Amino acid sequence: MDQYLGMEEDASYLLQRFNGRIYDETANKWVVKGSEYGDRLGHYKAFILFNDWAKVTNNLMSWYYDSAFSYGYATYTGGVNRLERFIDSMKGNNFMGAFIQANFQDNVYVDTLLNAYVYQRLCWDDNLLSAIELRDEFISYYFDGESSSYIKEYYEMMDGYYEEAFKDSGYGNTFQNISRITVDSLYKAKQKLDEAYNATNDESVKGRIERLELTPMFMMAKLDENWRVHFINVFNKYGGQFVSEGHTLNDYVW
Repeated sequence: MDQYLGMEEDASYLLQRFNGRIYDETANKWVVKGSEYGDRLGHYKAFILFNDWAKVTNNLMSWYYDSAFSYGYATYTGGVNRLERFIDSMKGNNFMGAFIQANFQDNVYVDTLLNAYVYQRLCWDDNLLSAIELRDEFISYYFDGESSSYIKEYYEMMDGYYEEAFKDSGYGNTFQNISRITVDSLYKAKQKLDEAYNATNDESVKGRIERLELTPMFMMAKLDENWRVHFINVFNKYGGQFVSEGHTLNDYVW
């Protein structure tokens, strides 16, 4: 069976575009090097990583890249809904495995932890539970009984916004779809997290919810500068800092 090589960005688009293959004699080479994506620094780093993996095995390594790196620290991208499409695309193109780069800091990237949990379970056996069922399973583990129902509603709203934007725009590009989500919609989703926060007495869970709130707050701050102060206050509380003199929202990191 042919093994296929993919990279980050919109996976299905790149699979169709490049359809790169790894054979034994080219196992240590990046087969789509020289593509229009090859000049980007992030992709150059990907080339290096793939070359290292290819020296170990010529079996497929598919690149699933955490969207927070591309679109700002905490932008939500409908990741859970997208995972099943991504895995279906992998299987349809004879992919055998995946390499995931992401930021797994517990103090901030709740969505990344969620996506990693769902993704790994689906890769292990996608016949057991759907992505949404696995999402709810993660929520029950990571939060608590008092807050979980509100957290689920939050994710349903955020996933719904992304899916509608995806249908209306016709774009596979994440950024194009994010830009169609309004401040009012994000605020309604954030209110579900406020309800979750008030529903629990567990301080550790409250902290996780507050960190999760940074995601809609960050997205609102990018659309409406009036939300920037609210975002920065919570951001600073959890050890955030600027990484450049530009002081734009994309300069916030841990």
